[in-house]
This record gives sequence, structure tokens and C-alpha cells, in this order.
Amino acid sequence: MYGYGCGIGFFWWLIPFLFFLFCIVMVALFFRRGGMMGMMGPMCGHHHRHPDESVSAKDILERRYARGEIGRDEYLKIKQDLESK
Repeated sequence: MYGYGCGIGFFWWLIPFLFFLFCIVMVALFFRRGGMMGMMGPMCGHHHRHPDESVSAKDILERRYARGEIGRDEYLKIKQDLESK
């Protein structure tokens, strides 16, 4: 009869726990994106992704073919040229 007003009883800890969990997830996402530099996109003049110099010519050729930038004949010709080097 003499309750604490809100009637949530045993689950009073649920709201602070969810808030704490939310804070942990936000901090993890912040650091996963690279901190403040990761949040700045091309509009800010900062690019958080640097070109990967370890990409081979064959990888680039396969990507161009997959995107449809070059046809099958051109793909096979360039691939043959690359394999002969």
C-alpha cells in the first residue's frame, strides 16, 4: 500500500543500466570511426581513408571489370598483358 510512487519496483535499476550501456556503445563507435578525425568527412577537407598502395594492378582491373567500366574483351586483353610482365 505504501509504494514509492512510480510502481516499477524491482526494475528500478533498468533505466540507469540502459543509459550506461548506451554510453559504452557510443564511446566504442566513436573510437571505431577514428575519433574526431573519422567524423570529419570530405566536406571538412579531411579524408580519413588513405589510398591503399598495396593494391595490385590486377585488383584494380578486376574492380573496373566488376563495375562495368570495361568490357570482357578489354578485360582479357589487359589481364593477358599484366600476366606477361
